[in-house]
This record gives sequence, structure tokens and C-alpha cells, in this order.
Amino acid sequence: MPVKGVAQLKRSVGNWVAQIEGKHTEKVLLTIIMTAAGYAKLETPVDTAALINSLDYRLINDGKTGVVFYGAGFTPNGFNYGLFLHNNVDWKPVKKKDAKHHFLSDAFESSSYQSDYQRIIVNGYKL
Repeated sequence: MPVKGVAQLKRSVGNWVAQIEGKHTEKVLLTIIMTAAGYAKLETPVDTAALINSLDYRLINDGKTGVVFYGAGFTPNGFNYGLFLHNNVDWKPVKKKDAKHHFLSDAFESSSYQSDYQRIIVNGYKL
């Protein structure tokens, strides 16, 4: 007895894989970088309001990479105040007790946030 529906099954599986590679992955990645941007904003010093208000994020490389960045402080010579604060060893946050030195990288790498990112990934790929 011949098996029926194999071609339709192949198409369905192909469509499902394409959705995971495209739409689902973009949505999961965007949710992760939005969450990380929120955590970075919490740890950014209050005394740099222009920096906090210039926080932005976007997907690049056809939706395969996400970036969180601060747009404040760009000048013609390329100085970026956010990068300066992030890398300056002598900088001490004075106006906000939760401010951290590496506020942007900590938003992604801190172990206290990893469970949130894992939950986003699991929920994003549920069938």
C-alpha cells in the first residue's frame, strides 16, 4: 500500500524550518536585546541622562545579530561618551547606587539575567 501525504509533509516541515530560521529567530533575538537594553538602562548612571536617553538597539546582518548601543556623545572625531564611561577604569558612579562600571556588557553577561534570556529562548521556540 503506497504512503500518501509525503510531499505535503516535506512542504510543512520545510515551512516550519524556514519560520524558525527567520521570523521566530528574529523575534527571539529582538526580545533578548530589548531585555538586555532594559537591564543596561537600570545600571547606567543617572548623572548621564543624555546617555540613558540615547539607548537604542537593532537587528543587523539580516536579523541574525542584535546590538544594543548608546548614541550620545558622538562627535566629528568619533568620541563616544557611552564607550568612554564603559571603558574608563577611573570612573566612579556617584548619583545612582545601582550604576555599574561595565553596565552594557553586564546586561548581557551577568549570571543574574541568564535565566531570563533562557526563558525567552524557550518560549520563543515553543511549538
